[in-house]
Amino acid sequence: NDPLERQSIQQAFSIFFPAEVMGAHVGPAASHTTARHASLEFRSLTALFGHFGIEADVRRFPAEELAALASMLTLHKRLRPLLHFGRRVRLTPPDPGAVAFAVVGEAGAVVSIAQLETPRTAALGPLRLEGLQPDQVYRVQRLATAELLTGMKHAPALARGEAVEASGRVLRQVGLPLPILQAGEAAVFELTRGRP
Repeated sequence: NDPLERQSIQQAFSIFFPAEVMGAHVGPAASHTTARHASLEFRSLTALFGHFGIEADVRRFPAEELAALASMLTLHKRLRPLLHFGRRVRLTPPDPGAVAFAVVGEAGAVVSIAQLETPRTAALGPLRLEGLQPDQVYRVQRLATAELLTGMKHAPALARGEAVEASGRVLRQVGLPLPILQAGEAAVFELTRGRP
């Protein structure tokens, strides 16, 4: 249940099987298979796209992690219809050491980018989104379980967690500005379809 490895596993799994049958669990901070440590945010954002199980002794979680996990469970329940029944669109990440995809539905989308290796550049280029309605306006907001850390002196509003609006055409041609991500970090964005 190492989330760094799960990102690639889940990408391959999704070629053949729907998300609602994919076992994706929040495990302990130290993976029993790799001994690698991962933040609760990365573990949760990885599990978000499957059936979001918990494979850890939550009695050992500090209070702030329990609250963050409860928040992610609530988020998963809210997004589950889209995550399990939306159309998964593979995206080309701006760094070859990352994986990116969108789950697109009628009312919006959820977009994930996970950095699996040390990035080749200090800041990632924009992520161009496919599968959106070009003439629709989308409200875009970054989702997170903890305080957003951008690693940037002057982070774009979206990287700071503020909502922005853009058309599907702009998000495809110009792309989604991304925060600085290190290996073992992810950013997930919720897009809510608004007016044309």
